[in-house]
Amino acid sequence: MFIVNAGSGFKLIWNTAKGFLDPRTTAKINVLGNKFQSRLLEIIDSCQLPDFLGGTCSCPNDGGCLRSNKGPWNDPDILKLLNSREATKPTKFGSSSVADRLDTESYASMVTHKLVTSTEISEPGPTSEATLVPSTFMQSVPSSEN
Repeated sequence: MFIVNAGSGFKLIWNTAKGFLDPRTTAKINVLGNKFQSRLLEIIDSCQLPDFLGGTCSCPNDGGCLRSNKGPWNDPDILKLLNSREATKPTKFGSSSVADRLDTESYASMVTHKLVTSTEISEPGPTSEATLVPSTFMQSVPSSEN
């Protein structure tokens, strides 16, 4: 993230505030003063950077680049590719953070699910004795095939 045209007051507050934030978070935030164009052009292609930030992009619609909704989410080639993949992707039941990021097929080949049964001992209460309570949970275990 880039914060451009930051004044000295903001920089002072930012230097104080970033001491309370995780270093991984603050490393992702770049606070730039009024000479930001060269730094932005190192990271962003000039045809993708709006002209008021030193780039060459000038969207003709009302609101210019800020309101254009221009981006890869509207690229017809990317949308076509995504739609064709969604049509061939099997439906998943449930959700897993790893499964959401990977193809269903590659996820299935990467891990196997094992059903593990464990036995827990419940805490005895004032009027009851300790009892065994079986519980079942799913565990993802890396596949030994590869």
